Amino acid sequence: MIEFRPVAAGGRCSLFKTCCFALAVLTAAPLAAEERRGLWRASVGVLLGAAIADAHSSFGRPERNPLLRSPDGRFHARGFAIKSGVTGGAVAIQWLLVRRHRRAEPAAAVANFTVGSILTGVAVRNHRLSR
Repeated sequence: MIEFRPVAAGGRCSLFKTCCFALAVLTAAPLAAEERRGLWRASVGVLLGAAIADAHSSFGRPERNPLLRSPDGRFHARGFAIKSGVTGGAVAIQWLLVRRHRRAEPAAAVANFTVGSILTGVAVRNHRLSR
């Protein structure tokens, strides 16, 4: 079982850095192979990276969303599982949509970049708050 522990201010998290690097590498390869679908694939990478950053910045902190809260009122594995499931489900639905309707790619990419930007802002805010 993977154990997630919050990182103190100024600390390092090699798992987080490794995940971000792997995500960047996995996203870059399809971009070179197929340029037309590259924007949507890049937007999925941005969305997943932002979701990981948001979850990392939330671990062990008080959670306002009652759906993501653990019994002690903080964001832990339960919230991470729900958040991951929602993000993965959204990407899977987009993949099915984009596979059948190529014209939907730009709209899906805009949606992913928008949500990714919001999640990145939330992650930055969470990191600035004191524990």
